[in-house]
Amino acid sequence: MPPQEGPLVHAADPNLAVLGFLAIFLGAAFFLSSVGRDRPRQRIGQMLGTKSVSLAPLRAALQTKARSQAAAAFWMIGAATLIAAFFFHLEVGRAFLYWAAGGMTVFSLGFVAMLEGYVSGAMRRYVAAHLRQHPFDFEDHIALAREIGDLFKVRSNPEDTLESYVAKVRAALGLPQPVQRTQAARSRARVLD
Repeated sequence: MPPQEGPLVHAADPNLAVLGFLAIFLGAAFFLSSVGRDRPRQRIGQMLGTKSVSLAPLRAALQTKARSQAAAAFWMIGAATLIAAFFFHLEVGRAFLYWAAGGMTVFSLGFVAMLEGYVSGAMRRYVAAHLRQHPFDFEDHIALAREIGDLFKVRSNPEDTLESYVAKVRAALGLPQPVQRTQAARSRARVLD
C-alpha cells in the first residue's frame, strides 16, 4: 500500500468558499426560474400538431434558454471558486469577498432587467427570418398578426383596415405584399370607383 502524503482536501478559505456557494445559489435561482416556463396546453398542441396562435411559446423558450445559460455560468463559477478554495488553498480577503459578491448580485439583477429586451430582440430576428423563408397569411390569423405587429412596434390607427394594418406589418418585416391580395385589392378598388 503506497504511503499517503496527506489529505486531498484541506481547510478552505472561508471567504472563497462563501463566494463559491453564493455563485451556486444564484445558479440554482436562475435554473429554478427557467423550469416549467411553457404551458401543458402548448406542449400537447406541439405533440398533436396543432398550430400555435401566439408567440408565447417562442418567448418562453428564449427566456428558458437565457436563464439556463446564466444558471450554468454561475454553477461553473461556483464550482471553480470552490475548487480554488479547497484544492489550491487560495485565500482572499474580506474586501474581495464583498466586492465579488456585490458584483455577482448586480450582474444577476442587471441580467434579469435586460432579459426582456434581449428576448424581444431575438424574437424579432427569429420571426422575421422565418417569415422571409416561409410565407404566412396574416389575414387568416388576425390575433397572431396583431401580436407580430406589437412585437415589431407597428402602430394601429382607428382608421386602419385589416389590409392596411397587415401591409404595415409586412413593411416592418421587410416582406413583399402577396400578389393575389394586391390584385384582389386593386380589382375591388376599380369596382368601387
